[in-house]
Amino acid sequence: MTVYIKDKKHQAEVVSIDTIPNETGQYTIILELDNEDEKIDLGEVADVIIPETRVKDTIIIPTEAIVMDGDDAYVFIVDGDVAKRVPIDIDVSQSDVSAVKGDIAEKDEVIVTGQFTLTDESEIDIVKEGNDK
Repeated sequence: MTVYIKDKKHQAEVVSIDTIPNETGQYTIILELDNEDEKIDLGEVADVIIPETRVKDTIIIPTEAIVMDGDDAYVFIVDGDVAKRVPIDIDVSQSDVSAVKGDIAEKDEVIVTGQFTLTDESEIDIVKEGNDK
């Protein structure tokens, strides 16, 4: 990955990238680069060129629907009058939507409110926005 510090071009290796954005919609990216000549000071600002990746064969869902349990991610979908827990893999996540893979289809209704209190097969009442039920 290309990094510019003080207008000088460097190559860096990606150590890690968060899969879910933080509260501000940003991702923590940790890079490692060679500084043997010690010309880069600790805490210096860098411009990072991040290549865009197009994701195929995924379902786009609201990021707020995703529940994390350690390194595992899942969502709840509506299955009649119960919530069904569906494990997912997050391919790409933006602040408001995420591209995921799993046993989920575009037609599935993903639960975005109250999902943190649900368990698999919990009975649910569907409330549409602006209605009591």
